[in-house]
Amino acid sequence: MSLALAIALGFMVIAIFVAPGLEGFYGLLYCTIVYGCFSYAYVHLFYMGETARRLHILYELKLHGAMTQEQLTQRYSAQMMLEVRLHRLVAMGQLKREGNRYVLQKRLLCWASGILMVWASLIGFRSEVLDKSASKATPPNPPH
Repeated sequence: MSLALAIALGFMVIAIFVAPGLEGFYGLLYCTIVYGCFSYAYVHLFYMGETARRLHILYELKLHGAMTQEQLTQRYSAQMMLEVRLHRLVAMGQLKREGNRYVLQKRLLCWASGILMVWASLIGFRSEVLDKSASKATPPNPPH
């Protein structure tokens, strides 16, 4: 069970015992609605990028007609996605290119992504970013 869910359930139980009857019911209903809304908003933020990738593939097919998976891969490769995202971050002033390296300029998007990752862990969603950084932080055991 996630920490946020446990906290929400705690408030719900308190609402029932502190204010029995209709008032407690409304407190319980309020906690349920707020938790549901936060979870719903997070899921939509989390899947926005996935939806954008799907739409891009559909747009490519509309522009160029039927394509094989190899043709789609050439038009929409991981390299191209990274280049587009890096270009946008540089244009927004979030990154600066120094030679062949990128350096953080502003931290607004870093703070926003950090807040979303904390919220994700609080409501019990796993983050691929956190999982990958945790696996890099703990090196595998050396062979004996």
